[in-house]
Amino acid sequence: MTSTRHASAAVQVDSFYRQLHSFGFTNRVGKVPAARLMVASDGLIYGSTVVAGVSDRGTLFRIQPDGTGYTVLHRFDGTNGQAPQADLIEGPDGRLYGTTASGGRSSFGTAFRMQRTGAGFEVLHHFGDVTDDGSALRAPLIQASDGLLYGIAAGGGGNTNIAGTAFRMQPDGSAFQVLHTFATIKGGVPEGPLLEDDSGILHGSTFDGGVLGEGTLFLMARDGTGFRTLREFEGPEGRRPDGASLLAANGMIYGVTRFGGQRDLGTVYRMRQNGSEFETLWSFFSAGWDGANPNGGLLQGSDGDIYGVATFGGEKSFGTLFRMNLDGTAYSIIGSFGTSFADGRTPLTSVARLAGGWLLGTTAAGGGLGSGTLYKMSEDGRQYERLWDFADAGGDGQAPLTTVIEGNDGRLYGTTPSGGDFGRGTIFRMRRDGSDYTLLRSFTGQDPEGGDASGIIQGSDGALYGTTSRGGSLDRGILFTLSTNGGSYTILHQFDPALEGSQPTGLLLEASDGLLYGMASRGGTNSNGSIFRLKKDGTEFAVLRHLGGQDGSAPRAGLLEGIDGLLYGAAEGGARGAGTVFRMDKAGSNFVVLRAFHASDGGAPGGPPYQSPAGTLFGTTTNGGLFGNGLVYRLRSDGGGYTLLRSFRGGLDDGAVPAAPLVPGPDGLLYGTCRTGGAFGQGTLFRIDADGLNYAVLHHFSAATTDGSGPGVGLFKGRDGAIYGSTVAGGILGFGTVFRLGPLEEFLTITPAAGGVVRVTFSGIPDRTYELQRSTDCQIWTVLSGFTATLPQLSRSFAETNRTPDATVYFRARAVEP
Repeated sequence: MTSTRHASAAVQVDSFYRQLHSFGFTNRVGKVPAARLMVASDGLIYGSTVVAGVSDRGTLFRIQPDGTGYTVLHRFDGTNGQAPQADLIEGPDGRLYGTTASGGRSSFGTAFRMQRTGAGFEVLHHFGDVTDDGSALRAPLIQASDGLLYGIAAGGGGNTNIAGTAFRMQPDGSAFQVLHTFATIKGGVPEGPLLEDDSGILHGSTFDGGVLGEGTLFLMARDGTGFRTLREFEGPEGRRPDGASLLAANGMIYGVTRFGGQRDLGTVYRMRQNGSEFETLWSFFSAGWDGANPNGGLLQGSDGDIYGVATFGGEKSFGTLFRMNLDGTAYSIIGSFGTSFADGRTPLTSVARLAGGWLLGTTAAGGGLGSGTLYKMSEDGRQYERLWDFADAGGDGQAPLTTVIEGNDGRLYGTTPSGGDFGRGTIFRMRRDGSDYTLLRSFTGQDPEGGDASGIIQGSDGALYGTTSRGGSLDRGILFTLSTNGGSYTILHQFDPALEGSQPTGLLLEASDGLLYGMASRGGTNSNGSIFRLKKDGTEFAVLRHLGGQDGSAPRAGLLEGIDGLLYGAAEGGARGAGTVFRMDKAGSNFVVLRAFHASDGGAPGGPPYQSPAGTLFGTTTNGGLFGNGLVYRLRSDGGGYTLLRSFRGGLDDGAVPAAPLVPGPDGLLYGTCRTGGAFGQGTLFRIDADGLNYAVLHHFSAATTDGSGPGVGLFKGRDGAIYGSTVAGGILGFGTVFRLGPLEEFLTITPAAGGVVRVTFSGIPDRTYELQRSTDCQIWTVLSGFTATLPQLSRSFAETNRTPDATVYFRARAVEP
């Protein structure tokens, strides 16, 4: 972007660094739902996850009753709270109110509200702002009949002698007041929410305190007066009351204890509102049948019966959903979790009611992605449906470890070793501007399909060819082919680790003979990896060389076909133990180690070298050099003329650990990445010439600003003149990114002309469509009519004649993606 003021001339060549994609499907991620779901007045389901979001601090979400439309409404970042563990409530104003267990200004937790759309999020109270106002909010707020919000904090904040507080405030957070301060001897650690009875009295429970320290039940007036302990648990009737109490239609209060009873596996109890007629209705006695450790309170169903969950026990010991009459009779298990691979496991909170006689709940583990589920079950237990699988990884992929490629259709293709629908990796496609992201395949990791995808190429026949480091009948990796629309997937080869090698890594190479070549990082007769080839139909697989000894070992990337038709590669180990660069012919013979590294001249080469048109090899090593942070080297194809072009310092103005191969830019310079170092310690993108001069850092990665982090994989030059790459971490959710630098031929110039006219000239790639845009504030851009065109030549000019004197005007040329 170039600006002008007072018709002064300015010229800028912009590197156009741009993040194209941040992995993670930001509207999918969240794991460990620990709070009861809520069905709001709009008929939608709202809930929270304890982790995931921004730096794993938790999310708030919304979903349709049929399981569609899952949307993350808010991601906690720590400053506004973290780890939401309490149920959301809906106020008369239609807003959602809730609490977080930690985070906020003092890290003691927050109370918040927001619109049902996720808009208007505001913190009502930062705990710790008021002396001894509490901490560790694990219970939901309630809005009592007087319109005020009431809540419970399980801890004492800065005062370690306080074992929790009860508080109230206005719905806007004003008039905050501590109503009661708990002391362990009379009941401490109040984790269950308050309950308002028919007469406006508040009831609650403490997890600790009482005569034997096993928890209590209490009541108090809404102004905090009249506090009275109704029950001190002693063990046989239950201990450690947990979750929300239920005021049933018969006027009795029902609840659960996590422990105690016959086998110390928990109980269900009831009592009158004044604490009289306390009765244990059920004592859990068999972890293998009725469940163990009920959690999260109870619900009265549409049929009048009581429903609850036990976190453990049941058929597979992953928890149960139970039902009983109001008098404790007719106890039955209507659901036992974990009975199938994809079933949910370990419910942490009770169920909610969904219209039509359905129960609605979550599990903290299990499901198709292993991070919990959202389910519904009919009250008779006959129908069960998993509505949603929570994900701790990017639903669209996570941590790309090999470079993206450009297909014949101009789109970008790539793989991730984790994430996806099953957490075992993906193959993806998108346009060069980052739009139209499509998941072509999610690997299951199940035999024989493969898992942990490690790179793809496009063959001369238009099909995609790639590797996975796991999967196959022996779980040691496979070779596969896939159509560019993801429709046709075929396994070409499954590795036998003893005979062929295992865990193929890096990109395959289609050589000039039409065969596919690659390397396995492990296995083989020497257990140090192998070099192989095969036809594109999967036949005639052959191991060309078993690596080991002075050859090098554990290759981490693919091969290069040189201008001489020979194969070039790099590996770790070797004669000096710091890695090798080698050469061989396509038959696997005439194997030559061109360079055996040692610490002073480099170590652990970052993939195969790049070969210039003159035949010179250029590469990187991840360590060694003058500062021990890696280097860029030059080498003749016969192994002579080794030259250290740059040793990385790792400081703020440099990078460290160049772990990927170099790529030539359209300007004749070499481009590469450093995994760490730079201004933010998250890596750099650099360029350098063939003599080690003209070195420049083009981009300092910074995970803190949702930028990428750890660009440890290779770059490639697109047909549009841009340099493309990826990072293994960083981005919005920390799951990695895809980025673009350039196109490097694109730039704007501004030159003054006669009569105060400013002439704007923009250059770009021939046969590519551009539009020229104008702005006065860099916020709103207007496309200039008549200046959207495909460049038949390298430049086009526009004359700015209507500029107000002393005004600043900005111009930019934007490529229109195909």
